[in-house]
Amino acid sequence: MVPQEIIDIQVSELIDRAKAMQAKGARLVQICCTKLADKLEIHYSFDKDFAFTSFRISIVDTSTLIPSITGVYLPAFIYENG
Repeated sequence: MVPQEIIDIQVSELIDRAKAMQAKGARLVQICCTKLADKLEIHYSFDKDFAFTSFRISIVDTSTLIPSITGVYLPAFIYENG
């Protein structure tokens, strides 16, 4: 079994990280947002050869704008506008 890697990133890194995953041939698996007591967590999960990599963004200020990755992964449109 291949372990899942969770990498904490900043909002400003999201597009470049998504582009790097696409360049490696990884597919977008899901985007999920969870509200915790003091923050929001957004996970962007990717798969390549059954190895999952998730980028975690922790947001304290809920007015923070998150850039769209639809320009990198078109199916992200469904998650980002659902």
